[in-house]
Amino acid sequence: MNLIVFLTWGKLTQYHSFLIPRNVIGLLFGLTAATYSGHGIASATEYELESNQWNQLVVPGNSANYSVEILFGEQLPAEQYGNTWYIYLWNNVTGHYYSPGLSDTIPVGQGFWMIQLTGEPVTLSSANIADAPLVSSNACPSPDGCTEIALFSTDSTSRFAMIGSAMLAQHGTDSFTLVAPVSGSDCADGCSHTAAVNEGLMEQSISRYNPSTGAYETVDNMTMLGPWEAAWFQRTTAMTG
Repeated sequence: MNLIVFLTWGKLTQYHSFLIPRNVIGLLFGLTAATYSGHGIASATEYELESNQWNQLVVPGNSANYSVEILFGEQLPAEQYGNTWYIYLWNNVTGHYYSPGLSDTIPVGQGFWMIQLTGEPVTLSSANIADAPLVSSNACPSPDGCTEIALFSTDSTSRFAMIGSAMLAQHGTDSFTLVAPVSGSDCADGCSHTAAVNEGLMEQSISRYNPSTGAYETVDNMTMLGPWEAAWFQRTTAMTG
């Protein structure tokens, strides 16, 4: 049986959550100061993509409303896609990589790998991309609504998801709150990431790729995830409830 997870990111309070209809986990992120110090982040709407470096990214906005060509075609020539620049998405359902076509879209909050080989830095911009769509729910702490991302897992296997915030803000990982409507769970109404780990709902490790070193780094309680930055999250095996 497949389990559906919704990741929501609040607009005004900048809280985010995996909302779960039945027995799925919810993750909330708290608002942090609007300063940006992540790898390649020039501002909330801009990201500098160095040549010949893989980057683990997420589009801060409603990426699902734009084709790959529209998202990046102004900064990188569309006719060179698959030659001097590449994008690979991780399918959170099947657990496999795939390369979208120029006319394809990237789901809201979906992480992806990107590299460009032009020989010069390229600045990506989300300035002309609309905000991610907002919905209201009991689990969303923002009065202005949240964005949702559907994730899937199976009954018997742990599942990785490469995701990030679709909002123009950076978030401290010490602000995560998990919402998991599981019978008897302390996380049914929200709990810390540590509590969710202790209950066996999430893995402790959250990892992101550092393009400068070419290696993964563990995201700890002192780490900030900025706009454009995606990371690996890992659900444990399916819950009962």
